[in-house]
Amino acid sequence: MDVYEQQIARGLGRFAERSSRAIREGDCLLWPGPFDDKGHGLGAGLFGEPRAHRAAWRVANGQQIPPGHDVHHTCERPACINPDHLVLLTHAQHSRITAAGTFRGQSERTLDNLRGPKSPETLGIGPS
Repeated sequence: MDVYEQQIARGLGRFAERSSRAIREGDCLLWPGPFDDKGHGLGAGLFGEPRAHRAAWRVANGQQIPPGHDVHHTCERPACINPDHLVLLTHAQHSRITAAGTFRGQSERTLDNLRGPKSPETLGIGPS
């Protein structure tokens, strides 16, 4: 195992240990802390990702987050690390959703429609 693989293995172990202490609230898995000023979990220690939800998306999807993309919480809970609640969007798509408050205040029935495979089309925002 080379140095890079050893770093990844250590990072996965730290992330698994921290995420195993996640707090379950409904379908959400909330990072156990610390947090940034917007409520995103910090200190994931994996892949150089400081925010826990980005590390969770990378672990779940086995790929890097492409430049110009954001990981959006369909549950609108910045501390959530549940991969089923995380979707990759372009920065432009994410900005439109955030500015419009697309998911804020929506019913659980509406959020159920967003569970499962996510794409800009299933989110109703179209391509970037």
